[in-house]
Amino acid sequence: MKKKLFFCILILITLNSNGQTLTNCAICDKQLVTEKQLEGKSPEELSLLRNEIYARKGYIFSEGKYDNYFQRKSWYKPIKSNNELTLTDIESKNINLIKSLEDKSRKKREAAISDLKKLKNALNNNDKNSIESFLGKMKEEESTYYEGLLESLKETFNHINLDNIHWNKSKGLYKVSIDNGYQVYGYEILFAGNQIRIRTGEYSGSEIFGDFNDGYSDYQSEDEYAYWWIFEMQEKGIVYLSFGVAG
Repeated sequence: MKKKLFFCILILITLNSNGQTLTNCAICDKQLVTEKQLEGKSPEELSLLRNEIYARKGYIFSEGKYDNYFQRKSWYKPIKSNNELTLTDIESKNINLIKSLEDKSRKKREAAISDLKKLKNALNNNDKNSIESFLGKMKEEESTYYEGLLESLKETFNHINLDNIHWNKSKGLYKVSIDNGYQVYGYEILFAGNQIRIRTGEYSGSEIFGDFNDGYSDYQSEDEYAYWWIFEMQEKGIVYLSFGVAG
């Protein structure tokens, strides 16, 4: 009876570990990981997991990012030479799986950025057919304000460098603030998981604005606002989801 109970518990533990999202690679030397456990992870997160397998074997990293990260782990014990490092069959299979998903995730991101560049170009060239191929849903839902929203989106895109997005694990960001001496405008793009948010707005008075009560300027904090457009990142590019406004 005890053996049967132990066997059932072992099966439950195995099924549970195979179904949970992988947050580290502590088990990657003893257990094959699955695509399900790695689902939704960014290229940076997958790369970190892949390199953790090497780190747990004592691999010496030349790249500062990984060296700094793993040096902080109590379990990290660097070996004398990377030539001494050997991987088990399970570790090699896990590395290959993670690398294949890492490449797939990176291609998905590249497809999204390619589509964003196409949309930016279409807005700048007033290519209505191309614009509507991306924003047809917005035209239907926001018909009254559609043309004005296109202008706002165009202006926002032209302040965003799509080749210079900064990535940190599961997120990517490019953000610009412009203080014109009267008010502060913001322009940004944020990648979070499979969601892309493009945002603009008037966020505050200028740093040099001075005394709100001196009568010199008519700036009103009540005029502050934010617009944002939400897209979903899919395998072959982006899909528009919604528009939002506050203020």
